[in-house]
Amino acid sequence: MTKGKLVSLVGSISTRNYEAKDGTRKYVTEVIANEVNFLEKAGATDSAPKEDNRFGSNDITPIDDGDIPF
Repeated sequence: MTKGKLVSLVGSISTRNYEAKDGTRKYVTEVIANEVNFLEKAGATDSAPKEDNRFGSNDITPIDDGDIPF
């Protein structure tokens, strides 16, 4: 895995805080991965733009923000 390569994670995000030795409050956010999938082959050097197909369909219909009830 290198920077910019696609990866899929299944898991959770955990946040916590604690008091450091100097008395300051520290905040930590952790990604707890139960499953990791590398979505690109190792060594792939194709520089052509990749089609974003993460949602399984290119037939997405745009909506007007006024149509959203919240």
